[in-house]
Amino acid sequence: MKLQAPPLSLYIHIPWCVRKCPYCDFNSHAGQPDEEAYVEALIADLAADTGDVSNRPVGSIFFGGGTPSLFSSAAISRILVAVREQLQLADDVEITLEANPGTADAGHFAGYRAAGVNRLSIGVQSFDDTMLQRLGRIHTASEAREAFQIARAAGFDNINLDLMYGLPGQAPGMAIDDLRQAIALRPEHLSWYQLTLEPNTAFHATPPPAIPDDDMLGLLQHGEYGVLSTVDGNGQPYGVPLNYVLMNNGIYFHCALEGHKLDNLAANPLVSFCVVGRTNVLPAEFSTEFESVIVFGRASVIDGEERYQALTGLVDKYSPEFVAEGSAYIEKFDSQTRVVRVTIEKMTGKAKFS
Repeated sequence: MKLQAPPLSLYIHIPWCVRKCPYCDFNSHAGQPDEEAYVEALIADLAADTGDVSNRPVGSIFFGGGTPSLFSSAAISRILVAVREQLQLADDVEITLEANPGTADAGHFAGYRAAGVNRLSIGVQSFDDTMLQRLGRIHTASEAREAFQIARAAGFDNINLDLMYGLPGQAPGMAIDDLRQAIALRPEHLSWYQLTLEPNTAFHATPPPAIPDDDMLGLLQHGEYGVLSTVDGNGQPYGVPLNYVLMNNGIYFHCALEGHKLDNLAANPLVSFCVVGRTNVLPAEFSTEFESVIVFGRASVIDGEERYQALTGLVDKYSPEFVAEGSAYIEKFDSQTRVVRVTIEKMTGKAKFS
């Protein structure tokens, strides 16, 4: 039986970008490349390395970076012509090029498709402009959606969208919303990966504030109480401590049928909710150690099954040994109780301990 040589995958690196992102630990450099000289160097390097593998088919080619879409379609075409001359390509070879939405235009994408690129990987990262700014990206959410449509119009029927989560100040619901918006575009593939602070990056040297993590969510989950802050129709602030429960990306609390809180929420549903965890006063240092989370969101009165689940969630949290009695209590005072949900739109956290 004659053994067949396994197929190859070819990675081609384009190390330049418009601006290096603060989380990026790849070999990439901000600046304008000498496109012609680099293409010549790539082709020469390919020729030096293909002698022993020329009989093995190439199943996939990936242009990564940096930002390969900084290069002209003519340059990408020259590279692929050289690859075809020196290597055997599979009939169904997949040729991917990474693209930054901020460098997308119809002419470029159509040219890449004509050159033989049959898959685009678009680095969206988020559909939230605030998150994109915090990541140091050069594009906006609308430019990301536009880049996808440009790619479709250019004939690409195989598109990947890159997304990130765990971003500075990003609540879980915001990350899920990014997913929903990406899915709505109907790409063929999604990559969803967590922001990590890699050595030798700007974020590693100076970490961004308020990266959500298990400690922040744990503080929200187990906090004894929180302080709800609202503003009435005249701009008068009002804060009140509350028992609450964290469920389904929301903060739930109950209250009477009418009162200051509900009046304020009717006038302005935007609120903040602060939970403070451990504290330790340091008299000799004139300071205090503490941990806290502040949630920002929109409040609304809820009914139906969600309302009942919130009330039973409060019983489970604060009276776990009296669940049966709690159910009877809920039923007894059901008609005298409002339940409010604060949908988490973003959150920040801070911890100060020696």
